[in-house]
Amino acid sequence: MKSTPTQADIAREAGVSRGLVSLALSGSSTVAEGTRQRIIEIAERLGYTRNLGAAMLAARTSPIVGIVLPNLMHPFFESVVTSIQKAADKRGMMALSAIRGDQPDNESCALDYFHGLRVGGVILVAPTLSEEQLLEYSSKIAICVVAGDFAGGATDAVYIDEDVAASLVLEHLEETGYEKVVFFTRETTAADELVNRRTKAFRDACTEKGIEPDVRIVDEVESSVKKLIDEDGPGTAIVCYNDPLAMDIVIAIRTLGFKPGVDIGVVGYDNTFYAAKPEYDITSIDPKPDEMAELAIDDVRSRSKEHDRDGRQHLVTPSLVVRGSTSRE
Repeated sequence: MKSTPTQADIAREAGVSRGLVSLALSGSSTVAEGTRQRIIEIAERLGYTRNLGAAMLAARTSPIVGIVLPNLMHPFFESVVTSIQKAADKRGMMALSAIRGDQPDNESCALDYFHGLRVGGVILVAPTLSEEQLLEYSSKIAICVVAGDFAGGATDAVYIDEDVAASLVLEHLEETGYEKVVFFTRETTAADELVNRRTKAFRDACTEKGIEPDVRIVDEVESSVKKLIDEDGPGTAIVCYNDPLAMDIVIAIRTLGFKPGVDIGVVGYDNTFYAAKPEYDITSIDPKPDEMAELAIDDVRSRSKEHDRDGRQHLVTPSLVVRGSTSRE
């Protein structure tokens, strides 16, 4: 029977020390990128599989990071998970995901489960836990919140600057020549922090520009769009709280016999892969998920060495990706 390849085998093949192989496979920044890639390629060719149990014993910390997110149906959450997995892979870590679903208690259950597994930390995406709950869990396990309010204490947080995002949208629509801007959102509760913060940022940006904020709750999309066109006519731009709603708005505009961009502008949030599809071609705010993931993973990793440090707060500057849905031509 063929023996399982070890780090010593990789070191012998690469002509380096076993210690350097260990550092490279664990994602250490002390290893030159070219050397790290060569070691990884040899490891893959030899069929090497990392022994996570041994790695945990050697490093006295787990190379596993947990992710808890609402669902994978929303393309933004899918992009965040993909970015976290890429960031974890680069550092020799493994990301395990848990879905909260519609049951808020599942979030606490997932955290308890990850704590029992003694993972290196947990990244919570758009959590619904109260600040008190977050503070309690962060005293037991390294936690970084992504796309959620900063809780303080030992909890780290990474989220986009919604004020900058709203200003980028309004400035673009003003430059493009739209006569009126309306924000479409859904019915929310106090737990919908991300949507509420996004809506507030739009209101604040309008007020700062001397514009009366026009925020509308959307129930049925086509009837909402028809009412807007009947009342305000072409030349209005609709800002949607996320890309999936913007996609539905684009379809409704066409169904009603108008052209997205030319007649009615449409802007989404999250710059998901759907926004770039030719059939939608939606101008959208890019929240920089790769940057968010890198910051979140590094915060979780550093917590194992800095147990008592205060929580860090990272405000990521978004950008606006302009597409056909705001083209007047």
